[in-house]
Amino acid sequence: MKKSLLIGMVTLIAGAFMVSASWAADAQNAASGMKAFETSWKADHYVLAFFYSEMNDIVKEKKASFETIAAGLKDKADAHFVDIKDPKQIDVVNLYKVDRAPMPLVLVVAPNGAITGGFPRDFTEERILSSIVGPLSTQCLKALQEGKFVFVCVQGDDVKANASAMKGVVDFKDDIQYGPITEVVIFKGTGPSEQRMVKSLGLEEKPAEPVTAFLAPPGSMIGKFTGSTDKDKLVAALTSRQKSGGACCPAGSGKTCN
Repeated sequence: MKKSLLIGMVTLIAGAFMVSASWAADAQNAASGMKAFETSWKADHYVLAFFYSEMNDIVKEKKASFETIAAGLKDKADAHFVDIKDPKQIDVVNLYKVDRAPMPLVLVVAPNGAITGGFPRDFTEERILSSIVGPLSTQCLKALQEGKFVFVCVQGDDVKANASAMKGVVDFKDDIQYGPITEVVIFKGTGPSEQRMVKSLGLEEKPAEPVTAFLAPPGSMIGKFTGSTDKDKLVAALTSRQKSGGACCPAGSGKTCN
């Protein structure tokens, strides 16, 4: 847990993202390419994308299974089918770099554009369902996928303690060097949809003291800090991890990864 974020989520997602005549599940998705995805996102729905390069018997079987799963999620997600050889889908294929990915491939993409699940060749209902996560989790994932640092701040009911825990984080975010490449996400009194993120970081949903997890892209844990935070200690933790080769430098940071 010390080294990586969301073993079952970020590692898989990062891998799926870097493995580098559509038709719609319903009338809403009649458009092709990214326009179809954007229609779903504007409705605050997830995109369940089924990519394929040929429609043989095996793929047909998997497609039927996928459609059944998607039907059970129709109130929160839309199914999209993408033939990677179709010129009308070139924008989708290029964006997700799936032209050489194992097929069929299922990607689960949140309304904010964060990839929350990636399943080459095989998928299950349980794995797709677990990829439908809360907005705070997708905010974290989106930032990491954009190459940013992320502070996951899990707070309790003590206002003073929460403020003390945020002090170093806020100072770090206010630094001109780190601010543009840093995302701060506060988890407080969250529901079941955010539990996977919190638990995967080894954190409690309602800690006795505020806990701050400091993450670097694509999903490295820089450190966990209980109670108050201090900017200098956060920078020191980051520098130490970068020197050891355990964390990448975000795009735009002006630093080179070891």
